[in-house]
Amino acid sequence: MTYHQALERETYLKKTMEENPDYAGILPLFVAICEHIRENPGAGGISFALPADAEDRVRGGSPAVTGEELVVDAAAAVSFLQGLADRMMALGIGESAQFKNFRYLTEREVPTLLQAWFQGQRGVLQSAAFRLRINPGVLETLLAVPVKEAAAEAAANVPEEWYAGWDGLTCPVCASEPAMAELQEDESKHLSCGVCRTQWHFRRTACPLCGNEDTEKLSHFMVEGDFIRVEVCGRCHRYLKTRDSRLGGREVPLDLLDVTTMHLDILAERHGFSRT
Repeated sequence: MTYHQALERETYLKKTMEENPDYAGILPLFVAICEHIRENPGAGGISFALPADAEDRVRGGSPAVTGEELVVDAAAAVSFLQGLADRMMALGIGESAQFKNFRYLTEREVPTLLQAWFQGQRGVLQSAAFRLRINPGVLETLLAVPVKEAAAEAAANVPEEWYAGWDGLTCPVCASEPAMAELQEDESKHLSCGVCRTQWHFRRTACPLCGNEDTEKLSHFMVEGDFIRVEVCGRCHRYLKTRDSRLGGREVPLDLLDVTTMHLDILAERHGFSRT
């Protein structure tokens, strides 16, 4: 994320808080993340080394990068994460002890934790959180920041033509699940990766999370006057928020819309659907 991209995100989040006071309890965390990225560009300490056969991988149906391509500068990563935790603590976000304990994070263990976050190894993260006396959710939230930034940088080097024919449930770049979807003006549907922010084409009449094509088990709901709808699946009982760009919101990055539409997550969960 560039300096200006981070600044634009900060501005949008702050505006959202002003217009929707109910979000004042959660959005400061994301504002702080944007500030930290803006003030420490490229300092996360990790990167993905795009392999020489990345194009062949993607065209063959495999992701461009895996955990094996994750490169960690442990000292830089620890410094970045501890600096982010200090920022959260200084701003009074959450319980200060949760962030204060990041000072016990070591260079020896941080590569394993970053790898575990990327590969979804929750047991490894929960064990580390217990040892550090940090809430697992807090640990995962902070670890996600440098991994996502590194993955997005790698994705920027993967031409769209490589995955033009991709129609899978996971990202062609990093194999992560979609965090949101978008119905574009030409009525085509695209999924948006929750890690590297890559968007890829997907068929409209199928669940983007389990592939279910039984239309009787697929539905959606939306708040009147909004351009975000929630697609739900009766087979996997999961949901995905989808921007209908024909109705608006095209100028806002999908990852920002995700964190500023949490009221829709609450509605979906109340109806018995889960995000994961």
